[in-house]
Amino acid sequence: MRIAIVKLSAMGDIVHGAIVLQFIKKHYPDAKIEWICEKAFAPVLEDNPDIDVIYTINLKEI
Repeated sequence: MRIAIVKLSAMGDIVHGAIVLQFIKKHYPDAKIEWICEKAFAPVLEDNPDIDVIYTINLKEI
């Protein structure tokens, strides 16, 4: 199962959303979790062992 989380901005929402990952992995241990976020917030997520791939976008360039 692949799960994509799209949370582009709002640091607080990203932090709160990251807490949910441990519960997803508990119930779906084989799930591959991908997170799409604003490039500036990627460092907050980089060390999370529950995230398999982090995709970034630069909203200032759009």
